[in-house]
Amino acid sequence: MDYNYVEHYELMAALATDPRIIESAVLYNFVDDQMYAALMDRMSQAFSDGSPSPLSSRSPGSGHSILAEAVIHIQSLQAHEINLMGYLVWIQLYRMLGVEIASAEYPVINLVFKRTFDAINSNLLAQIPLGTEIRSTIDPSLVVYTIETAEIMGQDVTVNVPARLNRRGTILDLRIGEFTDLPRLLAFVESVTNDGVVYSQGREKETLSLAMLRGREEFRIGKRCVTLSDYYTTAMQVVGAKKCNVVRGYQYGTSGTFNDLVTVVIYPGEMTTIADAAIRPRSMEDDRLSIIAAEIIPIDGDMTIRVVAHLSDNQAFDLAAQAIIDKVNPPSGIWQNRNLADTLVDAIEQVEGIYAVTQIHLKNSLTNVSLENIEVQPWHLFEIKDSFNIKIIRN
Repeated sequence: MDYNYVEHYELMAALATDPRIIESAVLYNFVDDQMYAALMDRMSQAFSDGSPSPLSSRSPGSGHSILAEAVIHIQSLQAHEINLMGYLVWIQLYRMLGVEIASAEYPVINLVFKRTFDAINSNLLAQIPLGTEIRSTIDPSLVVYTIETAEIMGQDVTVNVPARLNRRGTILDLRIGEFTDLPRLLAFVESVTNDGVVYSQGREKETLSLAMLRGREEFRIGKRCVTLSDYYTTAMQVVGAKKCNVVRGYQYGTSGTFNDLVTVVIYPGEMTTIADAAIRPRSMEDDRLSIIAAEIIPIDGDMTIRVVAHLSDNQAFDLAAQAIIDKVNPPSGIWQNRNLADTLVDAIEQVEGIYAVTQIHLKNSLTNVSLENIEVQPWHLFEIKDSFNIKIIRN
């Protein structure tokens, strides 16, 4: 297995982001210029009998200078290899521990099958078999297969069925209503479509550095969640949540505190069932566990920004919108953010070309309750909606 040390560098960079980790020592602290100067100085010293050295010249074109450069270059390569001995240690250690590289995974989306009107009136059962194939109307080579058997009965009109794509890797730009082509007709099924719900984003093949970091976290928490950080690590690393908040004592929908209760908040909310199945068996018997979906509070209102003169309105709006997506809206943003206005202002004012937010007013886009009057809870994330109005002014 030859990664040309790239994976080693990535792993070391990832470890360096944790300030609590013991600092890595450099085995061979080799500086080319200093070593060259030291070697040239050593060759220029007089002999033991006092006679001058024939290699006293410091001219870079002299023969002994060229020889010194070659020696230093070879030593530098050797020093580099010595400092990379840790790479072999990583590989052998994790092989011994049995860490496996996780293979790429298929994305899983939701399909909505609709029953025919005649079947409903006649009380006829509509069945969707396991492995039913539905093709994309945009990309004919893209197919999804149902991974469960489903039935529509009684007065039910539709049923939701999870389906996996035929391509491994992270899902990119699937469109709502893209999967509607049924290659073979199903009795009493009128139509099928994808509603935009994604159960799993899929995953690219795991890199060596990611496998090592994952293995380290799994060794640290074992099969038990003891501390709040254990629950967080399990939700993020094992479940694959995009964002997670873990609090003790808070219960969704109830006031007061409960010291034996651990609440794990998952984003996106569609992963709550998966998270429950993965986390609950690891929880301590003394802990009551509540695993809930993040509650997204929709926000709109208005804001006035001052921009440089050469920036068009469309450019300014696009820059502000991208800053909101990157730093405010889920999965970015802060849990239970009591200073959303300040967070939003900071995100906007850091954009090159926008140098001031002169006015801002935020409210719940559904209830019109002002931001100041919203009771923010640990399971709350804010999402700035398209109805948010941005006014642009210049000097």
